[in-house]
Amino acid sequence: MQTTERRAREIDLQGTHPTIMDYDDDGYDYRTFWSNRDYEQWAEGRILRRLFNQLGQAKWLVDLGGGFGRNAIHYHQRVDHAVIVDYSKGNLQRAATTLSAELERGRIFLVRADLYRLPFVDDAFDVGLLVRVLHHLTAVNTALMEMGRVVGKQWILDIPIKHHLLARLRGLMQGDIRQLSTWEPKSLGAAELPFSSYHLGAIRQTLTRQRWETRLVASANNFRRWDQILPSPAIPCLRPLVYGLEALVQKAGRGWWGPSQFVWATRCEPTSSSGINAIAQPPDIEKKPWAALATKMCCPVCLGLLQWSHNRAICLQCSRTYLRTGAIWDFVPDEIAQV
Repeated sequence: MQTTERRAREIDLQGTHPTIMDYDDDGYDYRTFWSNRDYEQWAEGRILRRLFNQLGQAKWLVDLGGGFGRNAIHYHQRVDHAVIVDYSKGNLQRAATTLSAELERGRIFLVRADLYRLPFVDDAFDVGLLVRVLHHLTAVNTALMEMGRVVGKQWILDIPIKHHLLARLRGLMQGDIRQLSTWEPKSLGAAELPFSSYHLGAIRQTLTRQRWETRLVASANNFRRWDQILPSPAIPCLRPLVYGLEALVQKAGRGWWGPSQFVWATRCEPTSSSGINAIAQPPDIEKKPWAALATKMCCPVCLGLLQWSHNRAICLQCSRTYLRTGAIWDFVPDEIAQV
């Protein structure tokens, strides 16, 4: 989507903004979620390693909703620069600790932002990555359009589907199979804690309308929670078998087996945008590790040009100010942060 389209579809900051899942509300540490999920970590890692091998070396990548940098291990040596975007300050602070060496070299950057209003110019990134994020988005079509706006070439998306194999078996037993075939999202969470799954066809159609060509590349977590259901002594014995089956079904189960379906999206037409923005800056700002990042950024509200100093960026159009704390640039507008 081009900048003019983005402006035409602006979310009114004074009106209703889509609910944002904020892990900082109760001090939640997202790392604890992964403390006993070795199988899921392995399954998703296997897919990402394969896809990044196919991708080759890229200049700029954006990890949208990248949390504490869980997936950085798969791409940090395959891109010249990567930006991890997340709404949670806590997640980004933990990423700053674990990725400190890459941050100091200017290879990885941390940006706090709202996925519905990203502080990046059109086509800022060659590659986009979206894993374990869509289920928290309440206005998914709007979010996909805004995230797609900043991705210039290719995009790897993890889509949580509602019509996976286990859900269909449950639906048959409970007499509730028909709702799995509709294209309406299935809400599994509360209003303040959104959690949804989708029909794969609906998400792919949305991407097609937004001028992306999509192909299914993997079915993930096809035997989810197997290691949490069985007795602990049985897990080491069965692990090689389950992991071997997962590897097979990642290909055979594309589109229908697993609850997570990975899609590779490619732009249908080349873009005319350079993906680079002019910046107003003091003479010595080029010495800072984040100087390269500044050329990719704009005001998330009005998309205006930013004037940079060492610890802040000021929009020359709407005068909003965005601050840097340590390694983290905070580009969440005050109006949204206070919602």
